[in-house]
Formats: sequence, structure tokens, C-alpha cells
Amino acid sequence: MYENRKNHFNEYLIIDTKKTYTIDTVPISPFNREISGIHNIIKYKNPYIGNNSNTGNLLNSLPLSEYGFVFEIDADNRGLIIDYHTTDWYHNEEFYIDKALVYNAVSAFSLIDNLEYIQFNFSGSTYSITRDAIIQNYPYFEKILTTSGINQENFNLYVERKMNDNAFVQDMMAYLNKQ
Repeated sequence: MYENRKNHFNEYLIIDTKKTYTIDTVPISPFNREISGIHNIIKYKNPYIGNNSNTGNLLNSLPLSEYGFVFEIDADNRGLIIDYHTTDWYHNEEFYIDKALVYNAVSAFSLIDNLEYIQFNFSGSTYSITRDAIIQNYPYFEKILTTSGINQENFNLYVERKMNDNAFVQDMMAYLNKQ
């Protein structure tokens, strides 16, 4: 049994009944992998942003959904506008909100083929990012999203594990335009 995010509001346990992990290989994602991990969210892969049910289920599986949200699809510009029912500074202990925004953006752009932009709204702040900004500024995006689909191993390596690198997360937050 491995404990992740000990004494944190988002603490969870990994029970390794198959004995596949060691202390060096246990996933150290800041999010609950059973819900937000690529092995679960890949089922929401879709070529189009217009599928409300699929998009809602994806958002419900991603970090920050625990605070409640509503979303709107901008069909004309192929965008996604998400209104979270919390403030961005209130739950940002250990950069949780920042990590979740980066994770959610990379996940959504990886899973929804024609998604062009995402706007994350909190009470007090708004963050926006485009697909082009992710492609140009997120290292390894091309290794995650290949011509044959999403490489789950690379997703875990280059997305989940990078969420524990605070300097990386802060650099990526620079590309999420805060308004």
C-alpha cells in the first residue's frame, strides 16, 4: 500500500495487490489516478468538441471537478468555457489549482481533437489557453499525442510526473493567460 499526498485534502491510497510497484515506480501524481489517470479518461477521446455528454464526463473525471462546475461549448470557435465554483487562490495549497489547470488543459487538448481553446473561470480570475500555445510551449506534447493516438505511457511520464515539478508548473502557468 502506498499513500499519496499524505495529510492533504486530496489524499489517496494505492493498494498494489498485483505487486507491480516499488518505492521508485509508484505513481506520484498529485491527483487521484483512479479517476483522473489516462487509463480512465482515455475513454472520453472524441474527434469533436460538440459532444456535451462526452465533454461533461471528461471534465467530471479531471481534477477540480470536486469543487463543482458548469461548462459551455463555443461551437463556432471550437472552445470550452468552464466555470468552477471556487476561487483560484483558496485551494491552491502546494500549487494544486495550478497543477490541475495544466493537467486539465493538456488532457482536454489530447482527448478532444478539434478543441481550439479553453477558458477556465473562477470567482475572481479567468485563465485561457489555446491548442497552439500547448503545442508550442508544452515540452513532449508531440510524444503524448502521436499520429496513432495517445501514448499512455508517455502521458504518464510527461504529464502526470511533471505535475510534481513546481518550476515546470509555474513556467506552464505563464502560458495560461490570466485575466
